[in-house]
Amino acid sequence: MNTRSLILALAGAMALSLCACAPAVEEPTQQPTEPPATVEPSAEPTEAPDDEPSAEPIQPPTEEPSAEPTGEVSAPPIVEPSGSPSPEPADDTVLQPSGVGEGDVDLHFFMDELFPTISEYEFPEMELMSDERLVMEYPGLGSIPVKQRLIYTPMMSGVACEFAFVEVEDEDDADAVNAIFQERIQSQIDGGAWYPAVIEQWENNARIFTGEKYVILAVHEMSEYMVEEDFPLTLGLG
Repeated sequence: MNTRSLILALAGAMALSLCACAPAVEEPTQQPTEPPATVEPSAEPTEAPDDEPSAEPIQPPTEEPSAEPTGEVSAPPIVEPSGSPSPEPADDTVLQPSGVGEGDVDLHFFMDELFPTISEYEFPEMELMSDERLVMEYPGLGSIPVKQRLIYTPMMSGVACEFAFVEVEDEDDADAVNAIFQERIQSQIDGGAWYPAVIEQWENNARIFTGEKYVILAVHEMSEYMVEEDFPLTLGLG
């Protein structure tokens, strides 16, 4: 026996001895449980409901009116007035217009022509007071029947100058006009004139002339002389 064969025989004997000494491996009596099958999601996910309202609200269908009316529409009856309309209540501004040159003496001429010729008098630019303003500033004056009613006021505010010429139709109304002029003076003194210097002029230089059917209010630095001299002379009462 050669050396190679001897080596192989020894190697085989050692392998057999090792197998005989190794413990036997017991086979498991139970099969391992298989893990539960996982549920795979579907390829296309389901869409969640949209919580936002649609851009255009859903409107209920409206019924379109038929092209042709179902019946004739009768016109409302025309009510004829039973009689003439009742007259409106008298307004302070609804009066006969102030006479210009209609009285016994033309007071308009007196203010526009005579006064400017008197060099001692200085007047600001004046204008006739409107009826709307007269109602507010001379309450009650518009309801008195007159032949002439001319009230001149300065065109600029803050100037103490005013003339009110009245010729009544009935001499008994002169006292009522005088009382209205007194109220006008007091209202201006009580603050209606606004400016302190103007209030002072109304307090110191307002004068009233009364003669027969004429009543004149003058607010001017020379008003006292006017009342005592100019008005009686011009009206032929002096």
